[in-house]
Amino acid sequence: MSKREKIILVIMALVIVAGGIYYISSKREVVVLERESELKELNTFVSETITGINENNLTAPEIRTIASAEAEWVRDPYKPPVVKEEDREKLLDISFTYTGYLKAGKKKIAVINGLEYLTGEEIEPGGFIAREIYPDRVVIEIKGQKQKIIVPLIEY
Repeated sequence: MSKREKIILVIMALVIVAGGIYYISSKREVVVLERESELKELNTFVSETITGINENNLTAPEIRTIASAEAEWVRDPYKPPVVKEEDREKLLDISFTYTGYLKAGKKKIAVINGLEYLTGEEIEPGGFIAREIYPDRVVIEIKGQKQKIIVPLIEY
């Protein structure tokens, strides 16, 4: 064990001992909760809030937010969309042409079907994402699935 490591261990031990002494010797205050006054404050807040809502002092965005929160959600926003089998076949019929690569600093740009895309961008037509960009190939992922398509660079 080096001298530096020994010094660090001694300092750590001293800090632990000092913390233990402080914890043991500190006076513990007993906190008495005044439940009745806290309950009264809570009831006042709730009644004021309900009164404000009943008086229709809401703005249009607030009304829209409340209405959308009360409505049943069409789909879970955290769950990726499910691609139907017939749509998957249509997606696989689409062809990609990778014709250019550009690296500017940390950004990598791929020219796919004549349009520029950064890593992670959705490729037109929708349903595909440029997952990884390399000078000699691009990895395209079908959105919402783990299936990947590797498209090699075509040089003219």
